[in-house]
Amino acid sequence: MTELGASGSTLRDVVVALTDDPDWATGVVEQVSRTVAEEIPELAGDGELQDAIAASNAESLRLFVDMLLRSVPPDEATPPPAAVAYARELVRRGVGIDLLLRGYHATEAAFFALFVERVHADPRLRADAATAIEAAAQWLFAFVGALTRGIVERYAEERDRWIRSADAARQRDVRVVLAGEVSDVQAASVRLRYPLERRHLALVLWADAPPHDPGEPVQALLERSAAELAASLGATSSLIVGLADNLVGAWLAGVEPAAARQLPRIPFGPSAGPRPCVACGLPGTGIAGFRESHEQAMDAFRVARLGARRPSAIVDYGDVALTALATVDLDQARAFAARELGGLAEDSDEAARLAATLRVFLDEGSSARQAARRLGVHENTVKNRLRSAEERLGHPVSTRVAELMVALRLAPLLSRDS
Repeated sequence: MTELGASGSTLRDVVVALTDDPDWATGVVEQVSRTVAEEIPELAGDGELQDAIAASNAESLRLFVDMLLRSVPPDEATPPPAAVAYARELVRRGVGIDLLLRGYHATEAAFFALFVERVHADPRLRADAATAIEAAAQWLFAFVGALTRGIVERYAEERDRWIRSADAARQRDVRVVLAGEVSDVQAASVRLRYPLERRHLALVLWADAPPHDPGEPVQALLERSAAELAASLGATSSLIVGLADNLVGAWLAGVEPAAARQLPRIPFGPSAGPRPCVACGLPGTGIAGFRESHEQAMDAFRVARLGARRPSAIVDYGDVALTALATVDLDQARAFAARELGGLAEDSDEAARLAATLRVFLDEGSSARQAARRLGVHENTVKNRLRSAEERLGHPVSTRVAELMVALRLAPLLSRDS
């Protein structure tokens, strides 16, 4: 608690003298608000925001004077309603708490400078100027400290409420779009603040490993990573929505196809430790493309989880589309792969080696030479492995080629409990 003794009495006398001038408070509020806007242009905003700043400053000044005149300790100050409303407005505008605090510190400095200037300029106050100024510095420091502690609490509470309500509203609106229940695309775009009529690239992000920084919640890490990817890909607009715990969906508008192909090489996420995993769909246009690209990203996500992709993997639907299609019914997919591969489906190193060789051989257009070059082995080694594979299959590798290629893609999923 701040005790000022006799100096407090002097300060009260000075404030009484200042408030004798009916224009003093109004002039202080206008000057302080103008100074803060000049020093922190991010808070200048529009007329509505300027009115909120002025109202907050006016109520805070009235509280300052009232507490001082009633000898209420300054560290008992609580934010007045207009200050709380101002903090709420900043939350709704997405202004960070760092700017809010900078604004309070700038207000404190501007008010104190005006107070000192007025005390020195008033002949009635010059005799006690030094004592009053010293007391004002102590009193103001304690008063603003108490106000900022209270306003930080209100800001945090409002931000939590706003995030929950805003996220919930966005999730509901996104579900409506994905369900194909939108009748007015323009109105839905306004609600989502995202242009649904544009071309979209959908992403899904998740974390297979805990973040390196335990202080950052996983959901916050995923949303930050999605925003970094949107910026790196040159998106003109982005929509980022939590889909579930540890799962975030993102839609990026205005991404060029060439830029999208750079996704695997773009740095994002934490600078140390595992990065989030990303599944992406194919670009799609309009509200149908919004849904289709997301469905593809979710299919790529499903395949990535089935295939036990490494942490920090980036999975493109275009690379796994066939596997996604073939695993819609996982039980049927496993039965199909086991039936087509026969002995190659055994859970052994030898079977895995033969299956891998056969897959490369078929991918290379059934060229043993090309397969050998890609695998880094002798061509005869490939031929020997193919003969062993045919023994396990029970038929030549030149028959049922399409079925074999699909089954070999599914083989990594056979031993997983999904």
